[in-house]
Amino acid sequence: MQEASGDRVLDPVCGMVIERADAAATRQLGGETYYLCSASCAEKFDADAMAYVAAVRADGYHKWHGTPPSNGGHAHGTQSDVNPS
Repeated sequence: MQEASGDRVLDPVCGMVIERADAAATRQLGGETYYLCSASCAEKFDADAMAYVAAVRADGYHKWHGTPPSNGGHAHGTQSDVNPS
């Protein structure tokens, strides 16, 4: 699970911190649950789930601990917009 803090979780696609109960969609992968803020993010995750999971693990999105990035955490762009490395 990509916990942000408490019942807050991180959308692996756009980086938005959301309440677990407010997730528009969830996906199970590798024994973990991923929470997505919108149908758009769910579609992007479905198209390349492993890339988003790898980015979460490599980039340490967990370090936010409930604090979204400076862009407000809601880019809804391409993966390169979310992970510009």
